Amino acid sequence: MLNTEAVVLAIQPYKDNASIVHLYTREQGRIQCLSYGKKFRFYPLTWIDIIAKQRSKDSFFYITYSALHFVPQQLSESPQRQSIALFVSEVLYKTLKHPMQDEQVFQFICQTIQRIDLSDSIETIHLDFLKDFSVLLGYGGEILEEWSNLKSIELFNMR
Repeated sequence: MLNTEAVVLAIQPYKDNASIVHLYTREQGRIQCLSYGKKFRFYPLTWIDIIAKQRSKDSFFYITYSALHFVPQQLSESPQRQSIALFVSEVLYKTLKHPMQDEQVFQFICQTIQRIDLSDSIETIHLDFLKDFSVLLGYGGEILEEWSNLKSIELFNMR
């Protein structure tokens, strides 16, 4: 039995009354769960608490209980924030492939969800996410830090 926090990365319909839910969990990394019925409503980049069971012969977990861990205040009402959340969840879904526990990545994802929901300025959140995520994964930390120092310099003048 698995009792943990998780972030929804993607949802795929499966048969008539089920869905395959791709989650990134605090304790196991990326997992796949089957959710039967209409009692569980999942959206990409939703931070939830789950209880799931795994049969010995399957690689899937079966969700028996879920509840919101973080209740978004502005995310559900703003189309701009929803589109950023879809973009971030798609990037995470495509890059986080292995079921390895990584507390630092999980904390980063949770902080990103809170930034998308609570930030006043959302124009560059997706770009900041990509920059910070690539540094977290180990790609070009020094180069990106030098580039962020150049933000104050006017690079293009369209006048």
